[in-house]
Amino acid sequence: PNNTLAIHNTNLKTLQDGNLTLQATLGSIQSNILHVNVYWEVNGYRLPPMPDETLNNATLLGIDVNNNWVRDDVERKIYATYDREVERQLVLQSARLHQQRMADPESINKNASIWVMEPKKRWFGCMWYLYGAYEVNSDNHIEFIEEVTYNTKDRIRNYLKYNRALSGGVYGTENYYEVEGSCDFNVTKAVKADQ
Repeated sequence: PNNTLAIHNTNLKTLQDGNLTLQATLGSIQSNILHVNVYWEVNGYRLPPMPDETLNNATLLGIDVNNNWVRDDVERKIYATYDREVERQLVLQSARLHQQRMADPESINKNASIWVMEPKKRWFGCMWYLYGAYEVNSDNHIEFIEEVTYNTKDRIRNYLKYNRALSGGVYGTENYYEVEGSCDFNVTKAVKADQ
């Protein structure tokens, strides 16, 4: 059985992206070979291919072929889970701050841990702005992004060390008001994509 293609009547549908080689056979007659590159594209944005799980999980940061500070497997899960573009962008902003924190080994020690709260404050400001302006409900965003980001023992250990470093601190969101400027993406463009 083929796990990459489905044929229904005369329609051929790809079930995953990647490089495909197609050739049709009818009796003893064979068609020319056709090589096709299939990409997952949403609203004109081409997602990176799904990385090899073993290679992706071999390091804390994993694979990020498009260098957008979101691990490729996490990016694809965000697009598969959230239908609204504005919601996807909000979750991608959260994924970026988690990835950047993991990339900075100094964020584990007590003093440097406070540094990473700045992008987190902006994310909270963006989240509350989108809730008020566009009714984006973010109830499960934090749980979702933590689940998909911290999916190996080493990543979980890193996250627990970071949380211990922040333990006992009080971190407010002062100076990050619920405004569009708290978002690190073009809110107008994301909202238009949803219309």
